[in-house]
Amino acid sequence: MDQFSPIESQRIAAAQRYVDEAARAYSLDPTLINGVIWVESRFDPRAQSRGGARGLMQLMPATGRELAKRMGEPARLGDPDFNVRAGSYYLYRMLQLFNGDVNLALAAYNAGPGTIKKRVSRGEPLPERSVGYVRKVREAQRRFQTASRRAARPAGVARRG
Repeated sequence: MDQFSPIESQRIAAAQRYVDEAARAYSLDPTLINGVIWVESRFDPRAQSRGGARGLMQLMPATGRELAKRMGEPARLGDPDFNVRAGSYYLYRMLQLFNGDVNLALAAYNAGPGTIKKRVSRGEPLPERSVGYVRKVREAQRRFQTASRRAARPAGVARRG
């Protein structure tokens, strides 16, 4: 992961088993989950927003409790394993709600599904902050895709241009 600092690479590596498990459980692209985590918390499991969102995927306490209830377990927003599984489950639900449209699902992850559904049904543009959020997550996802391809390439194999 040469495009990340050593500290970033350590944090990213520490979360990958949770990302991989959640990706398998919810049929999500792990680079998408990584993109969300990067934008939300830069892989800091202790991250907390001014608004109260917590953990790697920056879940609000009420959302975390609702997701935990649906998942049949206690809400532990500070636990990276729970946070990634719950955040990925929420992202999965947003993808279902928006018929697999990744950009709308990400906008809903950011601004809430009600806000995005209302905007879409009225033919209104997405909130500017959500447009920016989607762009940042997709850019981060591309970084993780590139890092993943580099890691999968055998040593000594040159990249073809």
